[in-house]
Amino acid sequence: MIRIIDRYVGRQVIIGTLFGVLVLSIVLVLGNIWKTLLDLMVEQDLPLSIAGQFVMYLLPFSFPFTIPWGFLTAVLLAFGRLSADNELVSLRMAGMSLLRICVPVFVLAIALSAACLFVNVKIAPKSESAIKQIMVDRVLADPLALLKAGQVTNDLDGYVMYIGEREGNELSDFQMVMLDAQGPSRYVSAENVMVEWNRDEKAIDLTLFKAFAANRDRGNKVKEEGKEAKKDPIKVQMGIETGMSELMISLEKLYEKSREQNVRAMSNDEIRAALHDGIEDKSIASAHLTEVHRRFSLSLACFTFALIGVPLGVSAQRRETSIGFALSLVIALVYFVFIILADMFKDDPGAYPHLLMWLPNMLFMGLGVWLFHRVSRR
Repeated sequence: MIRIIDRYVGRQVIIGTLFGVLVLSIVLVLGNIWKTLLDLMVEQDLPLSIAGQFVMYLLPFSFPFTIPWGFLTAVLLAFGRLSADNELVSLRMAGMSLLRICVPVFVLAIALSAACLFVNVKIAPKSESAIKQIMVDRVLADPLALLKAGQVTNDLDGYVMYIGEREGNELSDFQMVMLDAQGPSRYVSAENVMVEWNRDEKAIDLTLFKAFAANRDRGNKVKEEGKEAKKDPIKVQMGIETGMSELMISLEKLYEKSREQNVRAMSNDEIRAALHDGIEDKSIASAHLTEVHRRFSLSLACFTFALIGVPLGVSAQRRETSIGFALSLVIALVYFVFIILADMFKDDPGAYPHLLMWLPNMLFMGLGVWLFHRVSRR
């Protein structure tokens, strides 16, 4: 008899979880990235195979969010129906406590938390690294694809460009601002431009026709009474016009960025090794430590949602799916907002962001235990 009840409760939660994860993955993940991929496929001729790889690598990032959220929705719906149909009352009249009825739910919560931990620690970092490599390889294979017509382009560090029209390697109505640490350093415009990818120099060669260029006057100084003279980054030198000129845009910074290792792409062992060896910059060390705690904290979300989802589902006593989704939306939104806010302070060691990562679990677990105890005594 008990095994039949366990299978009955467990089956409802499992089916609801699978359905919830599927819907959330399609709506929240695939729906949001499809527009980006569609733009890349149209504007940069992105192959369908690479788009498929991008989606497959991106899905693991969603699982630590969609699995707990889907599980929470399933728990709310399952226990809302059990309560509304008086099945829960019948089971308790038969001598089963609420805790015993929830055993399959907590077993499933532990299993899903372990699965989320495996994804966070093993799969997600590799996926992050693979996604970054796909995008970098795509850009480096055809850097000219960054030059998009009809919009402002700032994908290249140190350059802001606008291109009116583009036909192959010929650009028209070209405008570019070159930036340095003080701000705009040079303005260049041209009626027509021929572009070419220089693989040897790792640069984009520009041949400008009917060009105009103006530089910031680096030597000028603004004198203020009682203060040391300072340079004015706004004042420019007299511009010059040329019939034809050549310009090179170096992509060395892009290559350097491709070699940088993001903490999200590092395994736990690599992060611990970096912390053990010592990181001089405290903000970087804080970000590394926070990332480790974020992975473990997020993995515990399924168990946390089980504790709070059961009593809320019983209290709702509704069969309607909309009620379950509404409750899960509010709970999940509050929980993940805490995680996001804690992640925003990852570079500030004084805020103890690695401890803030555990705050939502502590709050929701405490609230869940109190609600569970209150419902059990009814």
